[in-house]
Amino acid sequence: MNTDSIINQIKNIEQGWNCAIITLENPDSKHSKNVCWEIVGIESLESYMREEFQNLENKNISIEVSKWREFTRDTDFNFLKNLEDMHSDWNIHKRLFLFNPERVLYSLERLRHYTATDPRDFQRYMVLTNYDMHISLLRELYSDKPGFVIKESLSSCQMNTLHISNSKTWFWFSVINIWIGPSNAKTITDHLAVMRPKLFLMIWHCGWLRNHQEIWEFVLADKFVTDCWIIDKIQRTKYPLPIIPTFNLNIWLKNILERNEINYRLWTVFTTEDRNWELNYSEYKEYFNEDRSVAIDMESAIISAQWFKYKVPNATLLMISDKPFHWKLKKSKESQEFYADWKKIHLKILSEFLDEIFVNEEYCLLHNYLWALLWAKDDTIFK
Repeated sequence: MNTDSIINQIKNIEQGWNCAIITLENPDSKHSKNVCWEIVGIESLESYMREEFQNLENKNISIEVSKWREFTRDTDFNFLKNLEDMHSDWNIHKRLFLFNPERVLYSLERLRHYTATDPRDFQRYMVLTNYDMHISLLRELYSDKPGFVIKESLSSCQMNTLHISNSKTWFWFSVINIWIGPSNAKTITDHLAVMRPKLFLMIWHCGWLRNHQEIWEFVLADKFVTDCWIIDKIQRTKYPLPIIPTFNLNIWLKNILERNEINYRLWTVFTTEDRNWELNYSEYKEYFNEDRSVAIDMESAIISAQWFKYKVPNATLLMISDKPFHWKLKKSKESQEFYADWKKIHLKILSEFLDEIFVNEEYCLLHNYLWALLWAKDDTIFK
């Protein structure tokens, strides 16, 4: 069965409040000879599904589609119970889809609500920011380039978005303005996860905690520590999960910064839920000395932990905007001057990174690298 017929069959099944089940047969696999997934939301997830099915077809994996069950409607008493991630299929040998139908439909609806965006407009390369100026600059940058299609949500929505694509070059990405705080960060990433992004890059500002670097220089996080209570909601394990970005993406960002002769530091970033942490200066100073953090922000650790959970390559590109331990606090006038002077440098690095990612995707993302740590060697039915 070819990819087009699979997609059409799933669409026909979904018309009657039903979800389809996909069955794969791979006799050469040790762990996943027969694998099944429930599929729903094909209209919104078609580009992702098409890519995965095409990959399976190229490997001559047998695919069968059949009607499975009616998904629980949101008016049903059991709907909330079926939303929980504990009901999703987290078997590490199964990657096509992680979420059950109710969770998918709920998240697609939440994305419409928070971003005023049709889920079909979201691209699989995603950039998170908490400044509207980044969206404005990217719109200006790519609107002048031939062949690019730009879609933008209403700026009055809770989290406005920008979607940029070019069908001729297969260049596409989405930018989401999550504004501020770890709660917003967890909220939107929970729902974006059902879109199965290929990459997540976070770009925003941070406070510098050490000497030897100046405002507007960059920080690449190689690990995070946090005092956010919300991290416990993400991990929910007996032992803490590692909160680390994807190594290959950090190396790529590092090379771009060095090529542009921009100073940076690759080290630990501290994420706090308390924007006024300076009011507890003595307590936080002890934290920073113990964990050797070099910078502080409010979202990065949460997002990186989310993408570790949801298995998405990610990196953080932070620009130093203030130095609270050096009497250079973030003030209104100074902040506006900083944004006006340095925002284009931030976007220049981002633009170069995205341009090169699309040319060198296999090297930069290395999906197999992420999964080789978990998968048996014979389970190569997915890329």
